[in-house]
Amino acid sequence: MSPTTEVGVIGSGSMGRGMALLYSEKGNTVHLYDVDPSKPKSVLQESKETEGLDESLVHIHDDISSLMSGFKAKPRIVIMSLPHGKVIDKVLDDLEPHLEKGDIIIGGANEDYKETENRQDRVEGKGVAYIGMGVSGGYQSSRRGPSMSPGGDYEAYKKVEPYLKDWAAKAKDGTPCVEWVGPRGAGMYVKMVHNGIEQGQLSILAEVWSLLHRTLQFSNEEIGKIFDDWNEKGELSDDFLVDLGAHILTFNEGAGQKNKDGLVDSIDDPVVQDSDNSEGTGVWTVEESSRRHVAAPTIATAHYLRIISSDKEERRQVQSMLKLPKLQPRKPEDKDRIVEVLRLATYGAFLCSFIQGLNLLARASKDFDWNVPMAKCLQIWRAGCIIRSGYIADLIQPLYEEDPKCINLLLKQKICDELSKVYEALKEVVTLAIDTNSIVPALSASLEYIKAVAMNDPTNFEEAQLDAFGDHCFSFISDHAGHPKKGDHHVEWRKA
Repeated sequence: MSPTTEVGVIGSGSMGRGMALLYSEKGNTVHLYDVDPSKPKSVLQESKETEGLDESLVHIHDDISSLMSGFKAKPRIVIMSLPHGKVIDKVLDDLEPHLEKGDIIIGGANEDYKETENRQDRVEGKGVAYIGMGVSGGYQSSRRGPSMSPGGDYEAYKKVEPYLKDWAAKAKDGTPCVEWVGPRGAGMYVKMVHNGIEQGQLSILAEVWSLLHRTLQFSNEEIGKIFDDWNEKGELSDDFLVDLGAHILTFNEGAGQKNKDGLVDSIDDPVVQDSDNSEGTGVWTVEESSRRHVAAPTIATAHYLRIISSDKEERRQVQSMLKLPKLQPRKPEDKDRIVEVLRLATYGAFLCSFIQGLNLLARASKDFDWNVPMAKCLQIWRAGCIIRSGYIADLIQPLYEEDPKCINLLLKQKICDELSKVYEALKEVVTLAIDTNSIVPALSASLEYIKAVAMNDPTNFEEAQLDAFGDHCFSFISDHAGHPKKGDHHVEWRKA
């Protein structure tokens, strides 16, 4: 049994429609059903006019029954690109009566890996395969070629692999940015970690932009040129978010607004995707880092800044009551020097975000016996995704190729050398932020992360406290404790 050249797309918004257009452009017949029925025809008409779309390859359906009966051949491949949660459940309820043995469903939402596994169990009895596939790159990559991390039944993946490789973004060497990453919910877990790393990077870059613009008084045009330079060479080269940052800082007009020093200065600061539950991956990454006992402070702190930002009215009230000192701008004495310090600090914090996310993924892979190919995850992220970072991929991918079972990247000398290189820069940047009342939570968390793994922590005092009130026991230094193990000693610290 070979896969058909037809594919069904059940979508919502620009991601689903972009995927439908991409697949048709590759010569596939596409059956499209959008849960928002007002959108597909106008988008397809626009694509016909501007991109020469072959409309004979795209068939719009008004409901799922029509979509499923529109296939000329079986088995059928149906890709869902929908918001996570109840929308997918409702679509699957409507889809299930039409499913037959051999059909393959590809879930392409940002979905909790546990929900993916529930849906796999739900359709498995019908002989239907459900592939949970992370799709990265946003709505533009969905149209031009995303990075994809499919997980689930391997035999089902092999049937759709030729199509996924055709649709995927291509790395500079031409390698498709798609790879089966493991059974069950592994594909969604990889995407969750991708988005956790992304949130770390987003906060770091926003904090650095604010330091340059608000604290050190560089114009947005100057910062755009700085980011361009960073993206051209060195440790931040070939980085999607640095490149994108340089691009958006040159925009002075859009959506009816103008600002002579960049449209970004006209944008309000709340990030609401987590608070309104339209984006869950950051929440899940923080939850999983705690559950797997993997420290991810850069990622977690970046996530918490988004939460703090989300309610502007609450912040206004708090600001009026706290009456803290305001930001203290200062002109740098040596612009070139401070820009280089910020570049190194940005790279160091980016690297921390990658280390934390990848350590979480490696731990989950071991816990669930998924055998996620860690090196191939770096390969998948070479193009078409938000966390594309060429220098960092060149650094980390060979380490996993040499040691596929690596659980902690901090145990690699090359990683330690890189963190040692950026330590003083991070210290200087965080000190600058403290002195000027600038906001740098992800940069600060990255610095503290490096310090905590490199020095003697103050937690021996915490161990004493825990034993004193809870009889939790502890180890003495002379016991030469190693890996996590409950200590053997208890002291009656004071009489009851």
